[in-house]
Amino acid sequence: MNAWWSWILTAVGVFGLYPAGRKSPWGWAVGIGAQVLWFAYAVTTRQYGFVASCLAYGAVYVRNFRAWRAQPVEVPDGAVCPAYRPPTDPADSGLCAGCGMYDYKHRESSDA
Repeated sequence: MNAWWSWILTAVGVFGLYPAGRKSPWGWAVGIGAQVLWFAYAVTTRQYGFVASCLAYGAVYVRNFRAWRAQPVEVPDGAVCPAYRPPTDPADSGLCAGCGMYDYKHRESSDA
């Protein structure tokens, strides 16, 4: 098997992290699909250490997908997420851990 396959599989797995980080189910699907491909690569090239990593990564992808899916993500416009806390440090700004809403939307909602 050509050496470039491992680079392609790595790129697929890393790409899956982007939509997964945005709580898109497609990211988790890409990540799980990449593990299936890594499993095939491991068996074909007889690098069985990759089988263990595929199982571990696959379990983490499934667990995180299920955990994120269970979180409420809908907050009506103009409402403030009850989990929101203003950032204490400028580096903390970004997404609310409770609902995924951007900080500036929380601030706009609480100013109204």
